[in-house]
Amino acid sequence: MKYFILACLLFSAQAALADDFSARATTARARAGNTEGAKYDITLWPILNQAAAVCDPPGTVLPDTELGHFNLVGDITADGKMINIEVRPETNMAKCYAAQMAKAHFLHPPLVGGPTYPVLLDMKVTN
Repeated sequence: MKYFILACLLFSAQAALADDFSARATTARARAGNTEGAKYDITLWPILNQAAAVCDPPGTVLPDTELGHFNLVGDITADGKMINIEVRPETNMAKCYAAQMAKAHFLHPPLVGGPTYPVLLDMKVTN
């Protein structure tokens, strides 16, 4: 199975997302738009690769209902935990990534303007 991570903190909002989810995504995109945020986002890739190994192991063929695009928003705390995780749409694959992000340990984020670092993961899963 192939998976493509379109981008961490990608720059596309979808009208179908709920208002709070969209607002959180917008905040995350803005934080990722500065130099410090862009540097921090690079540190997310190994964690996403670990999540992919669990949620989408090599050689698996997923049903069509699990393929496609989903967004994950969350907040990384000063001690490296992701909290307030939400996914849209709520597919099993998206929920698996959310569970992996909740277990992961992240590097200390740039906490400018708030107690947490907002994250938007824009993901696409394909066979």
